[in-house]
Amino acid sequence: MSILKSLPKIALIGRVNVGKSSLFNRIAEEPKALVSKIPGTTRDRNYAQCQWRGKNFILIDLAGIERTTNDILGKEIQKQIKKAIEEANLILFILDIQTGLTKSDLEIAKMVRKLKKPTLLVLNKADNPKWHQQSLLPEYWQLGFGQPWPVSAINGSGVGDLLDEIVNQLIRCSGNQVIGDQVPKYPSTQVTKVAIVGRPNVGKSSLLNAILGEERVIVSPIPHTTREPQDTLIYHQNRPLLLIDTAGLRKKSKIKLELEKLGVEKSIKVIKKSNIVILVIDNTEKISHQDKALVDLVIENKKGLILAVNKIDLEKNFEKKFEKFIEYYQWNLPNAFWAPIIFVSAKTKQNIEKIFDLIWQIKENQERKIPKNKLRNLLLRIISQYKFDPTIWSKIKLEQIKTKPPQFILKVPQIIIRRNLIHQAQLNIIEKELRKKWSFEGTPIEIKISN
Repeated sequence: MSILKSLPKIALIGRVNVGKSSLFNRIAEEPKALVSKIPGTTRDRNYAQCQWRGKNFILIDLAGIERTTNDILGKEIQKQIKKAIEEANLILFILDIQTGLTKSDLEIAKMVRKLKKPTLLVLNKADNPKWHQQSLLPEYWQLGFGQPWPVSAINGSGVGDLLDEIVNQLIRCSGNQVIGDQVPKYPSTQVTKVAIVGRPNVGKSSLLNAILGEERVIVSPIPHTTREPQDTLIYHQNRPLLLIDTAGLRKKSKIKLELEKLGVEKSIKVIKKSNIVILVIDNTEKISHQDKALVDLVIENKKGLILAVNKIDLEKNFEKKFEKFIEYYQWNLPNAFWAPIIFVSAKTKQNIEKIFDLIWQIKENQERKIPKNKLRNLLLRIISQYKFDPTIWSKIKLEQIKTKPPQFILKVPQIIIRRNLIHQAQLNIIEKELRKKWSFEGTPIEIKISN
């Protein structure tokens, strides 16, 4: 499993509210990072694989560097910043040209110089020619990072020139070798997207860190530590897999803070764009209405589903209670009867590796195509076994018309449709037999009626 280690990495650093996330989104060409006017919006490291002039690199968005970081969360944020800086090949030091140099900027500049890493000074919010002229002021040149690069993350001016220089710098750092060519930027259709969702504090970020084997995202006992979806592209069995940690989802009526609301909206969008959803459930708590609502959201959007029951390390004699737990979750989440249940501990890493097996099995099940003759034989057996009226069902054909998820159609004469002679109970039986005959674990199945 590799986290694109062969690609050069570029870290965006600076104080809060200089527009790092906006610039990150501009270069990544998608709104991956949460952006707001509230200082300190970004907390975790946010990664994006980018490409310019045929060269691939990893861009890392970071929280703003602050002096007051004595609280638990603040220390975790600074730890994330330190890790990103250590792995970066190039640093983009971002300033807000409209506010000018501040005391915090000067302190950060001093810190960056000590790193002795290639650095580009980027003056963001240069939204018009007047601000571009400001980049010529001596105070910026005296920081010791060479030519300043005025850009506007909002309208994109200057970003192309900055990207040209980024590629030049990376080539220079690598001794004029061709960089970033070995790992292609996969089309989104070739990457399996897996969203990790759940209520606040069920252990989503801890689970992601356990899967990756590193502290990729911030974990703390404070609810809603994760504010925005965090993408991590990895390779497992030489196949690209995008893991997305999301903000904790609660009932909308309980969402009051602007940032939390924005994070939840992004999480819902992530579910809609994902292929498979891992719903993390806290084994120490009872199934809630929100857990059920999340299952409904996954089913409504026709996504693959894994129920990952976390914190089994806190349950004494878990193995002896295993069957009871299975019955409990199946009873309380009947709509997800087709979803595999895996009991894990993000803390001890118990059963973590098995999650990959489930992901690839579900992907295969989502793409399964059943030949027409086998579906015809199955329907004949169902008619006989369950005593469906042969005068009706002998005129009906069962065919598969789609995959991802598998979708089947019953071709029914119009007169039978008009008389409502096909019942939901019969469709349920067909689905049950389809699942019994072929492995469709982890994926919803659709059965439609058409003439």
